[in-house]
Amino acid sequence: MNEFTEFMGKQIKKVRKEQKVFIEDLAHGMNLSPQTIRNIEQGKRKVTADELVQLMDFFEKDLDYFTDRFQTDDIDLHISKEKNGY
Repeated sequence: MNEFTEFMGKQIKKVRKEQKVFIEDLAHGMNLSPQTIRNIEQGKRKVTADELVQLMDFFEKDLDYFTDRFQTDDIDLHISKEKNGY
């Protein structure tokens, strides 16, 4: 997939583990298969807008949690490259 999809998958896995939620429980709560959750966490499948809303509700996190770090890192990387003449 792409970097954003991989980043979002890592964030989902991170919060799932922090909150001690099993893949099967998350899958059941979202009406998805455990394999679909694995594919999302591994960046092999994109999250739909509806699924993102479900994730935000399930984990009580806002949109920034799942997306902001990627955008910030991307901006920092771009600025760093400009400073170094790349």
